Amino acid sequence: QNCEIGGNPCLSKPCQNNGTCSVLATTYACQCLSPYGGTNCDTVINVCTPNPCFNNGICVRDSKIQDGTYHCHCQNGYTGTICEYCK
Repeated sequence: QNCEIGGNPCLSKPCQNNGTCSVLATTYACQCLSPYGGTNCDTVINVCTPNPCFNNGICVRDSKIQDGTYHCHCQNGYTGTICEYCK
């Protein structure tokens, strides 16, 4: 007879892409690394939604999607990392 109640849901390593698993009573929660999200860190989150660039700047994801980084192409008359300054 197996009398074990519950168990550790993190033993099956449900968190993908180097996410960290934490036990919550009888379930688990994943702490995901950028750019991943979702219950098991298996969804790529678009860092450009919503647009982080000000003044109609255009958000461009950087080539290494695993980094979760982006840069902004600013409209004429604006500058700064996220186009936050007037030239």
